[in-house]
Amino acid sequence: MNNLNRRQFLTQSAVVLAGGFLPHISTAQPIALSNQPKKVGHKMKLICVEEHILDPNIAKATLPQVLQQVPYLIDWGKRVKDGNNPDHSRPQIEKNDLINPKGMEFDVKRLADMDAANINMQVLSVGGFPQFASLEMHQQVNNQLAEAIKTHPNRFAAMATLPWAEPEQAAAELERSVKGLGLCGALLNG
Repeated sequence: MNNLNRRQFLTQSAVVLAGGFLPHISTAQPIALSNQPKKVGHKMKLICVEEHILDPNIAKATLPQVLQQVPYLIDWGKRVKDGNNPDHSRPQIEKNDLINPKGMEFDVKRLADMDAANINMQVLSVGGFPQFASLEMHQQVNNQLAEAIKTHPNRFAAMATLPWAEPEQAAAELERSVKGLGLCGALLNG
């Protein structure tokens, strides 16, 4: 992969992702039609997509670059009092003082929160601005995500984090993450 441009990176990424998903299509079960009788006691699964985790090493390493581009971010959420609003007719974010600690945990506490909310599975991805992090940091986090999936395969799936500012590294890490670690694909965040 020499000197990939953006189009080549996206094309090769699509090929890698298709290679991961297409073999499973033939084994997929058809969705039940609404006029078919439902099984008694059968509960629909709730799968949450783009459930962020936070990595403190990536956050620390990328903060100077992030603040150069978005200096207002340092005060982000300080005036928000969400999570305490008794009006539950709209979605709410978690209380601000709980967001970061909860985001850094994707094991016992996250599973307990999922159980409390009747969530069967989460598709994890890295939040924040990981694009400024080194390849090694992305690899470490992708390895952690793969370990969480291995430990709780029926509860977690994950999207890889990639150094997408470096297309050749990103393409190689996407291939390693999907084919080698079993992640579902990638989320280009930031």
